[in-house]
Amino acid sequence: MALHEDSDRPIGMLEARVHLHTIDIGYALARKHWGQGFMPEAIRALSAAALSMPAFFRMQATCDIDNHVSARTLEKSGFLLEARLERHVVHPNIGPGPRACLMYARCK
Repeated sequence: MALHEDSDRPIGMLEARVHLHTIDIGYALARKHWGQGFMPEAIRALSAAALSMPAFFRMQATCDIDNHVSARTLEKSGFLLEARLERHVVHPNIGPGPRACLMYARCK
């Protein structure tokens, strides 16, 4: 991701990993650009394009249970909270043990 006026300088990323009829997404955005609506806009655009294809029925993402900003980003992008996944992933920057995550999805 980059701003139109400075397209050579990335400000974040949006990744899509295809698994049969499902697409898992991951994303990151430079803190300087938080709160400006860039990531929800990008996720909505990717979701609309992907879910318009006959092969895909579901887009999903997880976020750490304490990452309220990421959860809100997914909600603003039209994703719905489906589950809490206990001991789902290790975030080495937070601690050595697996942590709970929230599973969000957008389906057609």
